[in-house]
Amino acid sequence: MGIDTEVGSSGRVFPAGARAADLLQLWLARLRRAEVKMHPNHRWRDLTPTGTLIFQRPDGASREITPAGTVLALGGASWPQTGSDGAWTSILARHGVAIIPFAPANCGFETPWSATLLSRHEGAPLKNLLLRAPGGQQQVGELVITRYGIEGGGIYPLTPFLREKLAATGRAILTVDLKRDLAESEVRARLAKPRGKNSWSNFLRKQLRLDGAAFSLLRECCAEADFADPTRLAARIKRLPIPLTKIRPIAEAISSAGGIAMDEVDAHCMLTRLPGVFAAGEMLGWEAPTGGFLLQAAFSTGYCAAHGLLAWLARPAGGR
Repeated sequence: MGIDTEVGSSGRVFPAGARAADLLQLWLARLRRAEVKMHPNHRWRDLTPTGTLIFQRPDGASREITPAGTVLALGGASWPQTGSDGAWTSILARHGVAIIPFAPANCGFETPWSATLLSRHEGAPLKNLLLRAPGGQQQVGELVITRYGIEGGGIYPLTPFLREKLAATGRAILTVDLKRDLAESEVRARLAKPRGKNSWSNFLRKQLRLDGAAFSLLRECCAEADFADPTRLAARIKRLPIPLTKIRPIAEAISSAGGIAMDEVDAHCMLTRLPGVFAAGEMLGWEAPTGGFLLQAAFSTGYCAAHGLLAWLARPAGGR
């Protein structure tokens, strides 16, 4: 499309200018050249068994279209203020399509921080952590301390496991390794050195380069008795438990889990109960660990659905 790309430090590919607006304008220009007709401000209201789409026009009147084939790309249920509110689920459910209830994905979690921690470190990132979910799943990344709890790229891939635990028990423990590059024995050995007149914050800063928000988080989640024993403190530094009490609302989530059950579509993303109707993107019941993976999966299912539609239109029977 004429936009240069670059490879980031993670190995992923990005537009060199990093401006989504540039890509959007090029996509729109391509669609216009292909003579795609756009009808903004129409709301999809229903689908008949014969494939007729019923819309509500901007003036409130009803409009019906009977296409030879349909691709639905209506998004999930996160960020409803942009239009992705999941209202389409009721239409497909009336046709017997199995819908997995939507749930927040790639989102923050709540934990009751003290006023002291928030006053000092709200918005502070903690980097180079090893995070573990209750089932043992782990992820290297960062966390951000927020007014309600935690957020950040490190926790997003663990969302499904934490969400499942919260749903089952109402509580989940995220375990954090604050010094993932040091073995626990090395941490313990450094903590066993005489502290002298150093405060705990100075001592940990000198021995482990553990200070600022990381030290405050350690204080927040440890008992005073843990600091009296190098073995116990080393164990806490390597496996710091953060109790999570709630997942953030789906309206705040980067994306959503749930949607059309994957066994409701064939290999070309066509709904088996509605021949000639295809679905793509976050409508489908898959879950991706944020960012580029989410976009790639949405684009890939769109590509699959488009080729499925072309094959449908070219079949000997023609049309619907």
